[in-house]
Amino acid sequence: MGNFPTSEVEAIATTLEQPKMHSPAYIPNLENMPPSAVLMTRDAAAALGKSGQTLRKLYCQQGHAYGIKPLKIGGRLAWRAADLLKLLRGGM
Repeated sequence: MGNFPTSEVEAIATTLEQPKMHSPAYIPNLENMPPSAVLMTRDAAAALGKSGQTLRKLYCQQGHAYGIKPLKIGGRLAWRAADLLKLLRGGM
């Protein structure tokens, strides 16, 4: 394929096949997770039917998103599965 080595073409093809950042690879089933489990923003947002940007924006503006305060792990936000499940069941 042109002047590109095969490995570069494969790398480009693999990059194009990966899901976009705003579309989650899956929607987590919170019912089957232990209460101590945490989800990264993208997966937490998918569980709530929101975008990750929505959760980040609410956290930046209010210090929480829908009443849930995330943990910070390595500079990223992580959301407790138990808190998300409680919110989905009508709590918080």
